Amino acid sequence: MESFHVLAPSYALCTSHRRTGQESCITASCGGCRKLPGRFSVARARPCPIHSDPSATKTAARKQPVVTSSHSGTVTTRTIRIAAAVIRDEGGRLLLVRKRGTKAFMQAGGKIEPGELPPAALARELREELGIVVDPGAASHLGVFSAPAANEPDARVEAELFELSITGEPIPAAEIEEMIWLNPALASGMDLAPLTADIVLPRYGRQP
Repeated sequence: MESFHVLAPSYALCTSHRRTGQESCITASCGGCRKLPGRFSVARARPCPIHSDPSATKTAARKQPVVTSSHSGTVTTRTIRIAAAVIRDEGGRLLLVRKRGTKAFMQAGGKIEPGELPPAALARELREELGIVVDPGAASHLGVFSAPAANEPDARVEAELFELSITGEPIPAAEIEEMIWLNPALASGMDLAPLTADIVLPRYGRQP
């Protein structure tokens, strides 16, 4: 396997890369390797045995969100995978919900169960929480986004975000205490989940 010398950043390597003997990963960024700021070393680089494997790359991609919220806060220790919906009415207002016993409004959706596909998880959550019946195949995938969890201070959410249209008026059920249609122009000062405030509104909150 061909290798060459590079001036590479120093890393605190993840368990997978330590097992390979790789000094640093030059093929793709690894969510488990932590870059040491301002430190570089001459390294003998070779194709990364983790990221050059198609199956490993696919796994790594699931763990690396496309966009990360810049919202600062408590250091997190775990990640919660969720499926969340961007739903607008004809006037461009966004559908947001608030769970019972909490303050922040957020996207409708919820946790992805083990072995469950994200579109199926979204359809299940919308049916349980708002009485909405949607076709999972009709949801448009917007990407994977990471942000601090609104109601669990030690966690981040990794959200599979989908855009879809609905018919009929949603009715709050299960753990949902309140539902609103938010005009993005009036969002200032509202208590919003980081995913909604930092990612959904700036990217997808088209004003009416």
